[in-house]
Amino acid sequence: MIRLSKTDNDLITTQRTVNLNSPEKSYMGGEFLTNSKDHIQLLIYDENENFLESFILDVDDYMLVDNGTGQEIRMKTGTILRKNGYDRGRFVLKFLFLRYVAGSDSTLLVKNDGKIFGKSEGEVFNKNLPSDMMRVTGGPGVIPDLTIKDDKYWVEEISATRTEVRILPQKIVDYDYNEDYTAMQNSRKRINSVDSELPAVQFENNLGDSKKLIFGGQMEFNPNQLNKGKFYIRDAFVTSITPPAPIYNLGDLNNEPVERDADANNVGKAVPAQASFFMTDSLIKGDEYAWNYNVTYQVLGNTEDALSPGKSGDRFFEGYRTLFQRFNGDEPDDPDNAFDVSLSGKDAYTNPHIFEYKDITIQTPRGITRPKWNQIHRLRPIVIEQNEYVIMEFQSNSTLTRQKEDGIDVLNEDGVTPYTNFPTNYYWTVTGHDWDKNKGSGGKGFQTVRPGPGRDFEIITSAGQMAQVAPGFENRPFNSNLATYTNNPFQAQTLNSTKGSSIILKLNSSDLWIGLGLTVVQNTAEGLGKSTIHLPAIVWTPHSRAT
Repeated sequence: MIRLSKTDNDLITTQRTVNLNSPEKSYMGGEFLTNSKDHIQLLIYDENENFLESFILDVDDYMLVDNGTGQEIRMKTGTILRKNGYDRGRFVLKFLFLRYVAGSDSTLLVKNDGKIFGKSEGEVFNKNLPSDMMRVTGGPGVIPDLTIKDDKYWVEEISATRTEVRILPQKIVDYDYNEDYTAMQNSRKRINSVDSELPAVQFENNLGDSKKLIFGGQMEFNPNQLNKGKFYIRDAFVTSITPPAPIYNLGDLNNEPVERDADANNVGKAVPAQASFFMTDSLIKGDEYAWNYNVTYQVLGNTEDALSPGKSGDRFFEGYRTLFQRFNGDEPDDPDNAFDVSLSGKDAYTNPHIFEYKDITIQTPRGITRPKWNQIHRLRPIVIEQNEYVIMEFQSNSTLTRQKEDGIDVLNEDGVTPYTNFPTNYYWTVTGHDWDKNKGSGGKGFQTVRPGPGRDFEIITSAGQMAQVAPGFENRPFNSNLATYTNNPFQAQTLNSTKGSSIILKLNSSDLWIGLGLTVVQNTAEGLGKSTIHLPAIVWTPHSRAT
């Protein structure tokens, strides 16, 4: 048990009382025992005050009694001692009334990379198995890969004025552990309706002349924590939104569900290609929803208030393409890499800020988690309810170098000389993030999507696979140009195609934001024609069913 030394304890003890129920101290979490992080610790000493044992009390070890001026805590000392094996004798008991600010009295198993063992799927530790224990202690031919650490932080220094203490974290790579450490120093906290799952805000009694706003349901924390705070409702009085004009000229982007000539006047010559794709018009499985542009999602707190059955998503992703078509490379050292180019400081993305990022210090297309809610109307992503799973198809409509069909020198019935594609390779890449609100393998927050059966997404490559993962849908027509697997589970490809390419995705997770990249490569008479486009966060599978 780690305890402060007497010297350190004397430094921080002021003998002052704190009213936890006062508005000035509401950020500390309310009156004792009204907060789920409150606990009582018992220290047992013998008559000479030699320390014997310490443990946390159960809720049935004490009771709250009204003494006329308030409530007091009464300990069941005899019961506590007997159930812990102290049947006879005289002891000195000291009770500590504590509130976890960060950490706990638990111990953690930490891997060599600093991540907590047990948070990733399939990680189980059995202390009764010698093979598991040797992962901690080591043994013949076994190098330890787990370390036991307290779920705590360590005090590095206490100031001479007794007003400041320097606390440092251990080398633990975990969202909750480090988030709690950061929050320790804050006396204020910003709470948003999405992450904290607050109930919807409404006018009292829903009367048109009401001037009082209330929460329409139960909150999972003490409302006194909101005392002396500020309450923001963004765009509360917006009656309509007019989408702004595109940032860039669309240039040679294709808004048709077919591939076309890059330059009809220079058939057969290598000209700049433009990779492009669209979502096919009919969903294979899933219910599509429309975003209500006149509702502010982050204020209402429920997707039901912002979604309704319908189709508002742009299948050609025009808003996204105006932002990202300029990044046309896919090589790691290419400054215009469509996946990893830095967007930091570029006005088109930061003035105003259009997207959220998993890590604000890494502002790249691959790092985008989702559009900001007030930009949904501008980008028009596809919104599909994740009810068991979603299956959808995307198809290339790239602008490519073309050639005349062999042996055809006359115009067809439309007065146009027929052309065909040079054999073209298509390389698809899936990107995206999944919101985990239940503190899963990576902790609470957005996590990079995981490919594979039963995970966040799968790439469907054949009717046989469709029959296995989505029985009943294998009888639909399958394109001969359907993309097939590569060695990379995030990618699929169609090679040497003159009829384009399509990719079918099965989405298994809710609150998933999926992006898609496409690289086209043509071996023309004048060299290698190549183009890449990557559109992040274009499909969303909300976790709440719209009505």
